[in-house]
Amino acid sequence: YDSDTAEFTTTKISGSSTSTGSFGNLKLGNADTDASFEFGRAHIGHIGFSDMAGFSHVDNDGSTSFALAQNSSGKTIVNAANGQQIALKVNNADVASVTATGLGVGTDAPAHKLHIVGDGFFTGNVSGSATSTGSFGRLETAGAITANGQVNINAPFAQLRLSDDNFSD
Repeated sequence: YDSDTAEFTTTKISGSSTSTGSFGNLKLGNADTDASFEFGRAHIGHIGFSDMAGFSHVDNDGSTSFALAQNSSGKTIVNAANGQQIALKVNNADVASVTATGLGVGTDAPAHKLHIVGDGFFTGNVSGSATSTGSFGRLETAGAITANGQVNINAPFAQLRLSDDNFSD
């Protein structure tokens, strides 16, 4: 970019696999513009928001379908196009996913805001509302369970053992 003429210049860049030199800095335009460029199938630069740096697939470079963005203060946004998920993987295997429905751990199709398939470990409170119609299924704890209200056990052959630290069989 030539600031005297306010024009972009075209520069050829060359190199080879045996090059020992350095390309140095490559600046494509003024940093204060909404410029972007495409490299292979990647779209880098402007994604529809002023003062945001973005990255996306060339077919998804809009303000609702980009993949990654960051503003000048450092706020970072991870995004997926409508109807798509954000997948978190380890060794290319799904660990968790985020969809419009919620966060899935152990599933790529969460049916609730938080949907865990497999074991969970909580160090804080696990709570529900008075109007909840759901079920915990099986709840185990290494610490205390405190109920501030009625506790109902509705199951065939249900058992409840109440004891103190000196209980023995």
